[in-house]
Amino acid sequence: MNKLGAFLVFLLVMAFGLMLVMANPQAVGINLYFAEYTLQLGFALLATLGLGLILTMGLGGWMVLRYRFKLTRLQRQYDLVYQEVRNLRRMPIHEA
Repeated sequence: MNKLGAFLVFLLVMAFGLMLVMANPQAVGINLYFAEYTLQLGFALLATLGLGLILTMGLGGWMVLRYRFKLTRLQRQYDLVYQEVRNLRRMPIHEA
């Protein structure tokens, strides 16, 4: 069901992009410091949307990786403390 849902979302986004390109055939100029491009407005909007999506996914992925490393470190610390507590519970109590 998860793959089917992802495929349906993909088709919905593709249909939206196609409608956006077809509804906005006007030409717009994109001026960068090193180049100048002329694109259809729909393509420019899709490119901007795609760039924003890639940047957002990149930053989100970076945060996920950071928290995974932190989780791994905390799990190692937990395992060490748990082992120490088990060892202390096994030790006999010496009364003075």
